[in-house]
Amino acid sequence: MRVFVDTNLLIDFVCNRDGSVEQAQSLFALGYMGRLSLLTCALSYINAVYIGRKYDKASVIDKLFRMSAFVEVVDLKGTVVVDALRDGWADYEDASQYETAVAGNGGLYSYS
Repeated sequence: MRVFVDTNLLIDFVCNRDGSVEQAQSLFALGYMGRLSLLTCALSYINAVYIGRKYDKASVIDKLFRMSAFVEVVDLKGTVVVDALRDGWADYEDASQYETAVAGNGGLYSYS
């Protein structure tokens, strides 16, 4: 099964955020073991490094680099950005994540 991972879940995992890290650890463990094919948006990596400055930036960068071996990073395309504007969602970042999953890899499950 192919699963698109939302930015917030990625950040929970790499920053070890309290309250949500257990669920994230379970999902990424399944990806590491090859039981799931995990995908995330390139913008999610950028956001994780930015948020990671408040935690342990070096650790966050190291985790993201190691995750790249088993998590596919999907490019953020210009058409996705425009389509997300057109969606009318209250949360533009959520809309861009959704449109990235749909445009790049239709038929995915989204995990956020």
